[in-house]
Amino acid sequence: MRAAPRCSCVGAPLDHTNGTIQFTGNGQLSCVAGNSSGSGRINWQNDHASTTTFDYTAAAGVRPGGVSVLVLTGQVKSGDFQGSTIIIEIVLAPAPAQTLQCLTPNGLDTSSGAVNLQIL
Repeated sequence: MRAAPRCSCVGAPLDHTNGTIQFTGNGQLSCVAGNSSGSGRINWQNDHASTTTFDYTAAAGVRPGGVSVLVLTGQVKSGDFQGSTIIIEIVLAPAPAQTLQCLTPNGLDTSSGAVNLQIL
């Protein structure tokens, strides 16, 4: 698993409103179930902000309305927000065509959808 969604952050400090999330991990995931773990980082668009690195565990599931999501939860290990809890929710299959692709033997290899990032 590898992903690099962009985030536009609301309610964050002004120097942490945009960035790119990258994460890698191992586990058994489908569009509707499974677990994974790994590490990641957030490269903030502001040159004065430090890269945020984190370890996570993840679970995929289906929300009410049939929306497939991947939820990563973990701890910020270094950089800005060190010691904080991080929660990243990624919509995996927001469109019917992508949902159908989840059912094929090759599965879903790319997706676009909403990303919700919380650092607590």
